[in-house]
Amino acid sequence: MVVVIGSITAVRDVTIVDVALHPLATEFDAPLATVQWVATGYTLALCGVTPLAAWAMSRFGAKRAYLTALALFTGGSAASHPGRSPV
Repeated sequence: MVVVIGSITAVRDVTIVDVALHPLATEFDAPLATVQWVATGYTLALCGVTPLAAWAMSRFGAKRAYLTALALFTGGSAASHPGRSPV
């Protein structure tokens, strides 16, 4: 069950970034070409965290690192905009 939730969360995470591009362009009155840097920045951040995740898994164990990351993501998602839809 944990692996299924994690897989769904990863797909949802990438989808949120893609769906948010148009509302970000509208909200900040910026061209879409400029706002697309959000997706690029997200990808770069993801690439930077991957080695850190490998280190955490070897240091603390895969299960503990995975569950901690899942809890942090879920908590951050819930706390970021309570009651407000970005779309």
